[in-house]
Amino acid sequence: MRTGATQRPHLEHSRTDRLLDLGVHNTLAEIAEAQNTSQIARLSTMRSGRHILQKVNIRPRNQTAEGTTTLSEPMLRLPRVRPLPNTNPEPHPERRLARARSLASTYAAYNTAYYVDAAEDRARPNYYTAVATAASDGTIRAAGSFKAMDSHHAEELAIALAATDPRCRTIFSDSRTAILRFANNTTSTSTARFLHRTGQTRQHPIFISWYPAHVGPLDPEGRIRNRNEEADRAARGLTYRATHTSQHSDRNRNS
Repeated sequence: MRTGATQRPHLEHSRTDRLLDLGVHNTLAEIAEAQNTSQIARLSTMRSGRHILQKVNIRPRNQTAEGTTTLSEPMLRLPRVRPLPNTNPEPHPERRLARARSLASTYAAYNTAYYVDAAEDRARPNYYTAVATAASDGTIRAAGSFKAMDSHHAEELAIALAATDPRCRTIFSDSRTAILRFANNTTSTSTARFLHRTGQTRQHPIFISWYPAHVGPLDPEGRIRNRNEEADRAARGLTYRATHTSQHSDRNRNS
């Protein structure tokens, strides 16, 4: 490594401290510190990981990243994440379509199962509109607009929004990142506040499942409806309506 580091910047002879000043590579101590910090942060997101840290007298981190928090024990009883399958959009299109078709047909008559999605307001960056639609008939059961850090944060809030409906028992989301955050008991602080308020009144847990996105029509004859894509269109439609309503109000104030 030392020989390669000196040859690359065309330095025939160089002291170690001069090489470090170039920023070519980190010291062993820096690598060890970064690895230690990463492992503590990762273990702090899981119940078993927090138990391991406590056994070795290391305090788990409540804040795993900026704007995120570890869910408290009462809230952990609310969302239960079903296992995520190992499917990639490129090599597994058949498996994704089969999963989407199976879930859609199984829950087609369930009015307690909701599909959620969020769409960003193009006129206002970081503002999103989220919807929760019923799997049985596609009607909008809950909707809301809010500010979010990114699309994953918005998808988290969409799941929490559906959880506020006492009729909801199952939530389908196409955001693997958002679902994994719930699985690791680590969400944004705003999502945690949603769940905290909901968890005080709910008597039944909510199951969160991943639904493949952008799989297209599920049935050539149209007997199986893709409610997930309908939720996406509903969110985009409400976002478009909110944008034009806001622009119309601004013109009225300025006239």
